[in-house]
Amino acid sequence: MATLAPVWQRTRADAASPWSEWTVTAPASCATAPTVTPEMVLAEFRRMTLTPSALTVQPDRGWVLVNKPTVVYAADAADQTLTTMILGTPVTITAHPHSYRWDFGDGAVISTTIPGWPWPQADISHPYVHTGTYAITLTTTWTATFTLADDPTPRDVPGTATTASTSAPFTAEELRSHLVATTCNEDPHAPGCD
Repeated sequence: MATLAPVWQRTRADAASPWSEWTVTAPASCATAPTVTPEMVLAEFRRMTLTPSALTVQPDRGWVLVNKPTVVYAADAADQTLTTMILGTPVTITAHPHSYRWDFGDGAVISTTIPGWPWPQADISHPYVHTGTYAITLTTTWTATFTLADDPTPRDVPGTATTASTSAPFTAEELRSHLVATTCNEDPHAPGCD
């Protein structure tokens, strides 16, 4: 271990005054390696690039029906492992998806701790009540643990990070039915056939 030399100091009241005697302001000491703290890991965690959760919208055809459920889910809700160096120490950070915020673009927002499921097990959905063009934004909040190269004990990162993904724009449409006396093959110009 390296030894740090003592720090000496002398002073004077002003430029015309004589200097004081030398005094020790910090005695000699042993140098210690800087320690990686959880706060340092949190700052690095928030700077690192997490892959946003893949947002899936069903039905996925560019349009949905008004007053019918539009299903959403995070298709790849899984832990992510990242590595970095802090103060020369290799650090492994494991990010865990913790919660999800679904903004449906029409003022409706749902917060969940589950990533959802595709249809027919769908458990997160929203019916649009007005026609229009919308896009859905999924914000995922991540918690994390970390380990150091010389200590494999997992420790909690004292904070969170977020990622966001947005769907392609789609329209909410209203379909109308018409009673007709014949089929559209028989009368292609009947109401609802063109």
